[in-house]
Amino acid sequence: MRFGTTALLVLLGGGATLAQAPLDLDAVDPAMVADFLGDWTILNADGSKSCKVTLSREPT
Repeated sequence: MRFGTTALLVLLGGGATLAQAPLDLDAVDPAMVADFLGDWTILNADGSKSCKVTLSREPT
């Protein structure tokens, strides 16, 4: 079982992972951008853990 799990991880996770290029926010509908940016709270499935994030136009 251990070999099978290791082999599966090697096959699935062996490639490089690349970040997706950010969208040009000037080309996106301004109303959609306004709805998307701002303060958000991310919760796990049962709601026992949370993380507050702020999405802005400025890259980090």
